[in-house]
Amino acid sequence: AKRARMAAQSLGGASEAIRNQALEAFKKHLLAQRVQIEEANAQDKADAEVAVKAGKLSSALYKRLDVSGSKFDTLLKGIDEIMNLPDPIGQVTYANQVSEGLDLYRLTCPIG
Repeated sequence: AKRARMAAQSLGGASEAIRNQALEAFKKHLLAQRVQIEEANAQDKADAEVAVKAGKLSSALYKRLDVSGSKFDTLLKGIDEIMNLPDPIGQVTYANQVSEGLDLYRLTCPIG
């Protein structure tokens, strides 16, 4: 989690091209590790099934654990869709002239 937070902070101020390169690298890593991810997910689901039967985990949460097959493909497609979105950083969402020579702007920026 700490490494992810640090990566998000460094990418937040990066150009759109660099952020898209990072997303593409992430997607390639997911594809390369797909078999291992799906095997680990199968074990997680088996453990979660035991927790559901013991009343320690809700069945709704159990259903959301599956990231195999078409759900994995949907995840990869979502990464592509994010890369095709317009860059949201630095967009002016509000502008107002408060007084002569004093303008107020609200810009989108990365959070985190």
